[in-house]
Amino acid sequence: MSGFDLGKYWDLFPDALQERYGERFQAGFDRIEDRYQAVRSGDRSLTVDDVIAIFDPDLPFVLDWTKPDRKDLADRMESQRAARLIADLRGRSDDLPLLGKIIYCFRELSLTALVLQHVYPNRFAMCSHHLASQLYITAPTVPEFYLRYCKELREWSERTWPTPRKLNVVKAEFALWTWYRLACRGKGDKNRRQHKREFLRDHWVQKQRSKQIAGSLGSIDRLDLARAFLDTDPTAAAIIAWRELETEVRRVTDCQEEIGVPTLIDGLQLDGRAKDDLKGLWAGWRGFGRNPVMHRGTEVSDKREAELVLNGVVEFISRNTR
Repeated sequence: MSGFDLGKYWDLFPDALQERYGERFQAGFDRIEDRYQAVRSGDRSLTVDDVIAIFDPDLPFVLDWTKPDRKDLADRMESQRAARLIADLRGRSDDLPLLGKIIYCFRELSLTALVLQHVYPNRFAMCSHHLASQLYITAPTVPEFYLRYCKELREWSERTWPTPRKLNVVKAEFALWTWYRLACRGKGDKNRRQHKREFLRDHWVQKQRSKQIAGSLGSIDRLDLARAFLDTDPTAAAIIAWRELETEVRRVTDCQEEIGVPTLIDGLQLDGRAKDDLKGLWAGWRGFGRNPVMHRGTEVSDKREAELVLNGVVEFISRNTR
């Protein structure tokens, strides 16, 4: 099974355009590239005509995006100093407040992204939510979401693919869009499955997606994460709960030495029954417990067993937090 090849999909991009729109738009891409060269280099400022030119009929964008009203766009760009903001972004691509101001100026992410991908194609792309879902891009705010999306595409563009191509962020997105069309919308179930398999079984691709998943979970409380696993992986739920129980017991007893958790529980200021309950959560029952699961590979097959551990740990930590 061959790995995923983004360079191959960039080569197929014109064919994907032809299949989707009935045209390749090469003359339009050449025209808009020439127009934005001067803006990109800083020789002149962005104008409302530059933005409207993206929606000319020799490009595909007008077929999927609503062309903005010229007068309304001109008023917003002037009042919000859009040209200055875009120029300031040249050396500050990670500036979230500045990016937020630009999005506010254009009122929406989609139009903002279309403009930025033409001004700075090495750093910004038009932002497809279909692709974002495939790459597991999430964020608490729109500017952060867009920045994470573009950063991820930058990593894809910089990787050396089996078919060597010099890709920037925009070309990487167009190549991924081509893959998505072939894998999810293409003709022939066999071909679609093949494109999907190449993507899903590529180790580098899966590593990138895993990084995004892990990053999105970074702000989630571990016990909430454990509860999310109850239905699909009760073993993982119980392991996370046991880990949090040990961490809390060691924090309360101020002990980092190699002393067993049951011994530490004996030192807690709790009544005998409460201590026995905690030890029960740790030791388990009917062969189910931390040591068999952690050291002998025993699986927690019953969601209710993992839920008992999790609820007991949540109750213990809640009491100590109060």
